[in-house]
Amino acid sequence: GAHAAGDAAACSATNAYRVSAGEVWVAADGSATPPYDTAQRGARTLAAAVRHARPGMVVMVAPGVYRERQVRIGPQIRVQSVAGAEHTAIDAGGRAGPCVILAGAGAVLEGFTLRGAVTPGDGGGARMYAGSSLIGCIVRDNRAYHYGGGVYSENGGSISNCVIIGNEGWRAGGGVMCNGGGLVTDSVISHNRTHRRYGDGGGAVLIGAARLLRARVTHNRATLSGGGVWCSDGV
Repeated sequence: GAHAAGDAAACSATNAYRVSAGEVWVAADGSATPPYDTAQRGARTLAAAVRHARPGMVVMVAPGVYRERQVRIGPQIRVQSVAGAEHTAIDAGGRAGPCVILAGAGAVLEGFTLRGAVTPGDGGGARMYAGSSLIGCIVRDNRAYHYGGGVYSENGGSISNCVIIGNEGWRAGGGVMCNGGGLVTDSVISHNRTHRRYGDGGGAVLIGAARLLRARVTHNRATLSGGGVWCSDGV
């Protein structure tokens, strides 16, 4: 379902998880002991963990609500929840977003709810760049004053198996904007909108070689054109 992770979905870091080499851990009640190599010694914030991680490493995140914003995931770093988006959230709490920035090729975020960001620029829940991936996420209740209320993807990025719901992009792309390429597959884009005074593509804006495949686009609203999807050379 498309329900945000609840505040009660916290999990004790003392639970037993299988730990592999090359992993960095995050747990709300971890001891924050570098190198954060177990859940018990895990960092308490995603920001601390991704700063510690090096290319090729995986950041594993225990269930809980992490009240953070502008978490930057660098190239070739994967951030993955243990229990999925229903039980693991990044909540910006109405502050300036985006919740996460996927900052280059091989940057991956999998299995999170992204919510509560109000971004002065592009991308409320997530801002993505070429070669990055957003997988199995719920992106809801975010706002961007420019483009991509839920997700903004620049020059190619992959969004798959996501639910993008209840977001607002003031200028265009209430749910998602793919600018200059990008791929959205097997996802739901629902109940997003542009600002009441202007804006195209209530659900999605596709520019350049961007593609939308096997997606359900429903109940979105745009002030100008493309209530569901607005395309300029996209498919």
